[in-house]
Amino acid sequence: MKKRKQRGLVERQQWTGRKFVLIWEIGFVWFILLPLVKSFIYSFNNVRITTSGFQLEFIGLEKYQFIFYESPSYVDNLTSSLSSFFTSVPIIFALSLILGIVLNQEFPGRLAFRTIFFLPVIMSTGVILDFIKSNEAAAMMSSMATGGGAGLINVVEIFDEMGLPQSVSELLAKYINTIFDLMWDCGVPIVLFIAGLQSIPASMFEAADVEGATAWERFWYITFPMLSNTSVLVLVFVAISFFVKSNNPVIDQAFTVLQEQQVYSTSAAMLWTYFGIVIALSALAFFLIDRFVLRRWR
Repeated sequence: MKKRKQRGLVERQQWTGRKFVLIWEIGFVWFILLPLVKSFIYSFNNVRITTSGFQLEFIGLEKYQFIFYESPSYVDNLTSSLSSFFTSVPIIFALSLILGIVLNQEFPGRLAFRTIFFLPVIMSTGVILDFIKSNEAAAMMSSMATGGGAGLINVVEIFDEMGLPQSVSELLAKYINTIFDLMWDCGVPIVLFIAGLQSIPASMFEAADVEGATAWERFWYITFPMLSNTSVLVLVFVAISFFVKSNNPVIDQAFTVLQEQQVYSTSAAMLWTYFGIVIALSALAFFLIDRFVLRRWR
């Protein structure tokens, strides 16, 4: 009798949880899954808008052949986006990890510094970002920082005064400007790394100090292994946020084709090709990380 009552309580609790999840499931199916299926179908059809709705004419892989062999800029945009991914994501990951470790230390004003590094996440939201873009003073300061105007800081001029060749100074300026731009994407990863660092038991570091471990040994044999799950989460977040950024050339081209030319099938083929490549590269990256990094400490 007691087991039956306990089983009934568990079933009621499970049903309560299902009711909360049901709202999300309905929203996922209606607003995400169905549009995805429709867009996948559109990529194999010639879509025309009529008075009765969308009219589909099956054309097979014609649109996929078009974007690879006839579209003037899709392959170039795809190559540019993927190359930026392999150069930007490691920088964001390394910067976030370093800043997370620094901001996790005990020092005066730690909360203020954490707020400063998280401000770009708030400032990059739609309304504030539109305000910044429309502000001429902000645009001028951005030009100063990147060496694109006559401002307080001109990186190229500094390297030229050091006697470096122009090609070298422009390359260094490009990397520095890239790092400053990528700092805007480090807010959430920093918070995730700080949360992961605070979950590491202090007794492990105390035992390492007793054994005479150096700071590098503490990081490599304690901190980084304990952050393995957090690192995977950060990589997933950074990869997804990078691929769906509004300034992504592939997404920008696909939305231009959709909104200005209203060619639904071509736009869907562009996005599904990009999505497939992203999924394949992400799966390969996570397999390599799990195979050569995470299994080392399991």
